[in-house]
Amino acid sequence: MIRTKRDKKHIYLLVLLLLLGIGFALLTATLKINGTVNVSKASWNVHFENVQVTQGSVTATTVPTSDDTTTTEMTYAVSFTQPGDYYEFTTDIANDGTINAMVDLVTNKTYQADGETEKQLPAYLKSTVTYNDGTPINKNHLLAKQTSEKIKVRVEFKTDVNPGDLPSSAETTVFKFVVKYKQADENACQRPTTFQADSWDTIQCNVRNNPLSYPLGAEKTIEMDIDGDNTNETYTLRVANNTTPAECSTQGFSQTACGFVVEFKEIIDMHRMNLYYDGTTNGDGAHGGWEYSDMRAYLNDGIYAKENVDYSNNGIYSKLPSELQNVIITTTVVSSHGYSQSDNFTTTDKLYLLSPAEIWEQVPGYDETRTDTAWNLSRQLDYYHSIGVTTSSYSNAKKNYKGYANYYWLRAAYSGNDDRFNMVSSTGYNYQGYYSASRYGVSPAFRIG
Repeated sequence: MIRTKRDKKHIYLLVLLLLLGIGFALLTATLKINGTVNVSKASWNVHFENVQVTQGSVTATTVPTSDDTTTTEMTYAVSFTQPGDYYEFTTDIANDGTINAMVDLVTNKTYQADGETEKQLPAYLKSTVTYNDGTPINKNHLLAKQTSEKIKVRVEFKTDVNPGDLPSSAETTVFKFVVKYKQADENACQRPTTFQADSWDTIQCNVRNNPLSYPLGAEKTIEMDIDGDNTNETYTLRVANNTTPAECSTQGFSQTACGFVVEFKEIIDMHRMNLYYDGTTNGDGAHGGWEYSDMRAYLNDGIYAKENVDYSNNGIYSKLPSELQNVIITTTVVSSHGYSQSDNFTTTDKLYLLSPAEIWEQVPGYDETRTDTAWNLSRQLDYYHSIGVTTSSYSNAKKNYKGYANYYWLRAAYSGNDDRFNMVSSTGYNYQGYYSASRYGVSPAFRIG
């Protein structure tokens, strides 16, 4: 083949471009960053230190000591002579290593005097292990590297012990106190301080492991703009429940008073429950119950179908702080029906109103089931039980709106007719049925988990 000068120029140009391309490719390859990564030596060192026996404690037969700087187990033995005797000590648990740790297990097991044969804690003794400030030690509590926590261990001879539980002779009980830690992961929790001070993420993490982390009645304030005037106001929440008894597992049982329940301490707004009943459709009066009510839609950013009112991004839920929204769980809610219906309502909600059974404990001779068909499908909240609220002693059930006691709605449709719902009166009494279209107090509750 005969190549012209022009063809040769094209070939030279092509070769040159290829060489340039190779050169750029080589240059690009050499631009990769190379270097040496220095990884420090990792160490695990979680141990007890600084054991201090509380003044007034009985003399221990064997005192709690730590054998070396990596031990998280202590053995001690005590013998009590009379009710009221106690043995208490504090110890620091230190993480002097380079790895974050978290609690995996806490035990204070009891043994026979030989220290080898495990036995049940004697009925006349009470044993507790907490942080030094009394807050519980929960699984997954974080112990960050180069930090420490002070733990308090206490064993006491009960003062209210049954005579039959007393030992027939002096006996020594051996205790082995163990706190087991493991490497921290994404499930690690900051330990609880107070309900008010802790973040919502910390609260959620702790109640998932131990709902008793925060006491009944503990309060926390939040900021909300309910009126929509771009001005936040302060509202108070309180812990209303922190247990899950066996009845919560009953088929068809409402979960609204089970687990970790938080309620508003006061009335936060005034709103109607529903339209008056006109007998044409679910969604007015008590005919549609809680499920089809305007109130339920208003609380949960839903749509009130009766009047096609859309509360999306304008209901109470959307006005809660986003950090709080993130920890509220969906709850199965069972509610009563009105006169002309025969079935209770079951819904799933973020926010809900309380029912009569969740506030008042029935006293003998008081039959609340005649006005609330779902009374036996829920339970009294722990908080109201703890302060003695009953159907005959009810003043502690009242709530204020802007500083004054006022009526507030319950989610229970009144079974005596089709246009009323139950309420709490300004004195705390169970007001059995008021017209659903009236504007009265809103005081919702929700669960965290």
